[in-house]
Amino acid sequence: MELIYAWVEDFRNIHQTGFSFSDRFIVKYSATEGDPNFRKL
Repeated sequence: MELIYAWVEDFRNIHQTGFSFSDRFIVKYSATEGDPNFRKL
């Protein structure tokens, strides 16, 4: 199992920020829609 992306809604001084951990995928996330979009490179 591999962690590809993490979304942090609100934690200390991090607000609505995404972190990508994979160089094989491009991830786009819309907080309003709540649905991630993954694209493999």
